[in-house]
Amino acid sequence: RRWTGQEWRHAVLDYALAGANTFGGGPKEFDFLKSYGLMVVGHMNSNALSGPPEWSAVEPFGRLNFVCPSIPEARRAVLDNIEQSMKNSLPYDIIRIPSGDAGGCWCEKCEPWGKTYILMCADMAKIIHKYQPGTRVYITNQELSNAGERFIFDYLNQSPQPWLAGLYYGPGSNAI
Repeated sequence: RRWTGQEWRHAVLDYALAGANTFGGGPKEFDFLKSYGLMVVGHMNSNALSGPPEWSAVEPFGRLNFVCPSIPEARRAVLDNIEQSMKNSLPYDIIRIPSGDAGGCWCEKCEPWGKTYILMCADMAKIIHKYQPGTRVYITNQELSNAGERFIFDYLNQSPQPWLAGLYYGPGSNAI
């Protein structure tokens, strides 16, 4: 069964007493977490959106509601959707943009996904920082190929990327 709100709050405070200071949460959890001085992580996908069938992503697990960001109109629609979301967003301390584990596109135009993904994240970060300049943006390496990870590492080594605070390695990570 799912935890009750009380059980969740109790667990968060136990973790906080053990040293944790950052938790994922949405509108229902936000005020509770902030009342204890904890940081709150929100998350956005780089290609989550419903659109015309011709915009559909080639998502590795066949999940719906993801578009191909290599289609200019789909990319613009995703960025417009993020702009609208950020206008009314809670003031998150961190926004995590996962590369996979829901999302991504493995079509020929998007491969390696790491390239398409990191460039999309850079555009998303501009929008995030327009509304929340102090929010830290983190990316992940879930479901990326060696070529995709290599592109990200080369991109990050070319020049400083002040929009990016860090990289999460998580389940499904390739970790070359």
